[in-house]
Amino acid sequence: MVADRQEGSSLPCFRFLGEFRTQWPAAPRDLPILGKAREVFAFLAFNANKEVRRATLSNLIWADHTDHRSRANLNTALWRINRALKTLGTDDLRLHMNGTQLKLSVAPHVFIDVVALEASVRQAAELCKDGHKVSLPPGIGRTLVDVLADDCEGFLEGWSSEWVLIERERFFNLQIRGLAFLMQDLAESRRIEEALEYGRRILRMDPMRECVQRQVMWLHVLNGHQGNAIRQYLDYARTLQTELGVSPMPETRALYEFIIAQNPDAKAGAPERRKSGVLFPPAQDPHPDRTDAEPGVYDVELTRLRSLMTRLDSHRQSVFSALARGGVS
Repeated sequence: MVADRQEGSSLPCFRFLGEFRTQWPAAPRDLPILGKAREVFAFLAFNANKEVRRATLSNLIWADHTDHRSRANLNTALWRINRALKTLGTDDLRLHMNGTQLKLSVAPHVFIDVVALEASVRQAAELCKDGHKVSLPPGIGRTLVDVLADDCEGFLEGWSSEWVLIERERFFNLQIRGLAFLMQDLAESRRIEEALEYGRRILRMDPMRECVQRQVMWLHVLNGHQGNAIRQYLDYARTLQTELGVSPMPETRALYEFIIAQNPDAKAGAPERRKSGVLFPPAQDPHPDRTDAEPGVYDVELTRLRSLMTRLDSHRQSVFSALARGGVS
């Protein structure tokens, strides 16, 4: 089960998600490194304990300058970084420089949020591979909760250098995966409201992530709010139709039909599907040319879903993990 968020930390750390910031117990405030020197420092910290070629870094940060000018700018930036590091009075950070290579040595106990995120997602994925549902170890859970706090933003938010944009996309996907692991862990632990909050966060970041749409629908069912599950589907189907001109996937429609079938009262409040241009059953799909709407696909998905539900009726949370995959088996 995921542990609650730890309040504060006395460990020195680098935070890359959101605005770049450092936290050092020995320093009363963020290190006084500004402008391009701050980007150089961020790049070296991001590549902690790795050698970086001077020419590579200077061309990366000052791509629009001549080689001579970019090298001079890098030398100035390194001087400013070295001076700021000396104010810490610690061996936790050391800048190593020679004629061609640079390296920022960072002590093992220094916390780097993106490194922790990548390692935790990798470990969680290994635990949950092949569809196995294993509770997240407390250490992994606490790390993900800390790194993916409610105010968490994108990688180096506001920066627009090419290397930042590439890493921002990569860490966006890691953030989504980390939130999904937390959501699944909470759902399996019957902490449904908390799981729903993570589901909503994911869908605010990426509303087209259909496996999460299904999981949120099912969380509403587990919470006893079938009407919310139906509205979740209808809103998503409407968005798909408006923005992309397509219908939800067969397994998503199958889950919707299953919820309707199991809740006659909710069905009465649902729109007349025979009159809706968005919510036709797949046999009457307004996009018959789509491969996922071919005759028989919908019936197969609905049959598989019903079979799964029957087998796992006494452990309804277990269905949640299956809904994350491409199908529901």
